[in-house]
Amino acid sequence: MIDSAIYLITSQLNQYLRRTFNLTEDIVAVSNILEQDGTVPPHVDNKLVAFLVNIEKDQFPHRGPSNGNTVGADKDVVSEVVPVI
Repeated sequence: MIDSAIYLITSQLNQYLRRTFNLTEDIVAVSNILEQDGTVPPHVDNKLVAFLVNIEKDQFPHRGPSNGNTVGADKDVVSEVVPVI
């Protein structure tokens, strides 16, 4: 799920940058910053690299909707956030 989100954001960012700057190729790539041996991956030269830095469990309980309703801890809350690009 997280990898799908990273690839979706990268795809949308590439579309925006291509339209804005009249580019013919993708400028954003999903990759590690360095290979296992410490070298820079060749496919990320002159590119903006998207990568996951850290992930941790949320320690605070989920808050309910802004109308004052609360959601119990046994229910899953799914919301969609659409970033403005």
